[in-house]
Amino acid sequence: MLTQYAGLIGGQAMLNLADPSGFRLFSLVALLISLSVIPILMTAKQAPAFSEPSHVGLVQLYRVSPLGTLGTLSVGMAQSGFFSMGAVYGPG
Repeated sequence: MLTQYAGLIGGQAMLNLADPSGFRLFSLVALLISLSVIPILMTAKQAPAFSEPSHVGLVQLYRVSPLGTLGTLSVGMAQSGFFSMGAVYGPG
């Protein structure tokens, strides 16, 4: 979560580095994304074997963890409102 917010803040701060409609910021972001994959590619371990996933419905999830289900839905709605309004108030 911290990394996601740091990336969000860093991305908005990079808008001050160059013209957003130009090619420089696009190139910089492409370079940063490419560099972020290097540690994953350098690992020597094999990927674990995965079993067939089973379907978990919302009711079954609520029975297992009611607070987790309601908390996740609440945070998801709050964050979607926050991120969708950024486009409305950002350009001003």
